[in-house]
Amino acid sequence: MEREVNRVLNPKNLNEVFVKRELFGVVREKGKSLGVSKNKEEFLSQFGNLLFVVDEIIESEKITDEELEEIEEVNIMKKGGFNERIFLHWANDDDGPGEGKRVSLETLITDGFFKRIKNKGIKFSFERLVDVDFEKELLKKVKENGNNLVLVRTRKQFLSEFGDLLFYLDEIIKFKKITDSEIAEMETVKNKQK
Repeated sequence: MEREVNRVLNPKNLNEVFVKRELFGVVREKGKSLGVSKNKEEFLSQFGNLLFVVDEIIESEKITDEELEEIEEVNIMKKGGFNERIFLHWANDDDGPGEGKRVSLETLITDGFFKRIKNKGIKFSFERLVDVDFEKELLKKVKENGNNLVLVRTRKQFLSEFGDLLFYLDEIIKFKKITDSEIAEMETVKNKQK
C-alpha cells in the first residue's frame, strides 16, 4: 500500500497525475454545464468542448483503437442502450449482504440491466422517463462518470469507466439527434483551438 502511495505522489509523475485529474474534473464540469444549456447551439458548443476533453484523455492515456473497439463491444453487449428509458427507484437485495432488504437506487438504468433484474425475478419499482427527465438523468450519468474517473486506481478500472463515458456520450448523440455534420463542425472548431 505504501509503495502505491509513493508511486502516485512521486514528483516525477505528479504533474501527469494532476493533469489527468484536471481532465477528469472537466468531464464532470462539462456534464453539469450540458444540463443548463439554454439552446441547441450552446449545448453543441459545450458538447464539443467535452469531446475535445475526451480526445485529450485518449491521447494522454494512450488508449489504442483496439481498446476503444473492445470497450464499445462490451458496452453494447452488456448494456444495450436506453431505449426503454427506465428509472429504477428501488430493488430488493435478494442475494447480497442486505439479503431481502429494499435498496434505494434512484438511477437511470440500461435496457440490459433492466432485462437482467427482470429475468432474475428481483422485485423492483421503476418508471419510464419522458424526454426532459431522460435527458436530465443521462447528463447526470456523464457527471457521475467524471467523478468515477477521478477515483480509479488501475488501467482496467479506468478503461471500464472511460468506456461508460463514451457509451453515455453516444446515447446523448442519439437522443439529441446530433448529426454527423454537427460533429464534424465541432471537430473543426476543436482543431482550430489546438
